[in-house]
Amino acid sequence: GFHFIAKETGLPVYLGYFDWGKKHVGHGVKFEISDDAVADMKRIQEIYESMNLTARHPKKYITH
Repeated sequence: GFHFIAKETGLPVYLGYFDWGKKHVGHGVKFEISDDAVADMKRIQEIYESMNLTARHPKKYITH
């Protein structure tokens, strides 16, 4: 849903996150949506993985 809405409105997406290890909530980088939703999701996963966040339940955490 977010990809369709951002694409239709021409607005960027800001990637929010919870880092349970550091007890920090924040927003990441501004992400410009392209016409390729699959490629965008891959790039978003790469961004989150590069942030080295700690999940609330690390054993249940799946990145892809």
